[in-house]
Amino acid sequence: MKRMLIFAAYFYPHVGGYEKIVYELSRRLVQRDYEIDILTCNTERALAYEELDGIHIYRVPSWNALNSVYPIPKPCPTSFKILRRLLSKNYDVINTQTRFFITSFLGLIFAKLKKTPLVHTEHGARHSIVPNKVIDLISRAYDHSIGALIVKSASRNIGVSEAACEFLKHLGATTIQLVHDGIDTTIFKKKEDTNYGQKLDIRNDAVVITFVGRLIYAKGVQDLISAFAKIKDTDPEVKLLIVGDGPYRANLENLAYQTDCASSILFLGQKIKRKSSMCSAPQISLSILLIPRG
Repeated sequence: MKRMLIFAAYFYPHVGGYEKIVYELSRRLVQRDYEIDILTCNTERALAYEELDGIHIYRVPSWNALNSVYPIPKPCPTSFKILRRLLSKNYDVINTQTRFFITSFLGLIFAKLKKTPLVHTEHGARHSIVPNKVIDLISRAYDHSIGALIVKSASRNIGVSEAACEFLKHLGATTIQLVHDGIDTTIFKKKEDTNYGQKLDIRNDAVVITFVGRLIYAKGVQDLISAFAKIKDTDPEVKLLIVGDGPYRANLENLAYQTDCASSILFLGQKIKRKSSMCSAPQISLSILLIPRG
């Protein structure tokens, strides 16, 4: 049995596309007789250790910085206990997810200490988007120092999009492979007896703009709301649906309220239950299995 240790800043029960991708990759590797350990930040005050579908999840206490969008592992007895336990094990591959998280830097240290091949998966396609200029400068400096060190040290880098691969090149990576995030389209099958538009009092011929995702500043929903106010002037029947939740939701609702079209902007909240959030995860290519040792 081969062993892999994955460093992911976010994981279940935290909800998001990043978490689903890590889950699906792990679950399918377990099906191929891999032993999968995940080191993640305990952003949801869950159990320090848990097993889910054969995946071993280790959660270290963390601070949720930058309006709860950037988890930072706490240096505390629980964290050190978990790190010592993982250091005592031997792995065939260490995988880090997204270069700007502290967990990825921890993964690099582990790979160096254990002399284990490091595979880095990059989900980002540009430097982090933050409203504060000082934090933006720090973020860019981090990307071109620690982030660049991570991708340059990796035996292989995986970009989830062509833009992510270009960004890896920007950071100095040379061994890059494109592996698109997959998706299970069956979860979008329309129920014949459901007319969601009618429930929301939306006309059948109305133009509907929909955003689906976690509500954080970096997603740019604030720009969408500002643009929608201009679109509304040309089409009174147009609607904007915002599906999802997150720490920036209150700000977005206030922004929408300040426009003249607040009644046409509908915040529908999170539409997936936490307990089942991992059940419909997207399908991910397993080309990571082709990585040679050394």
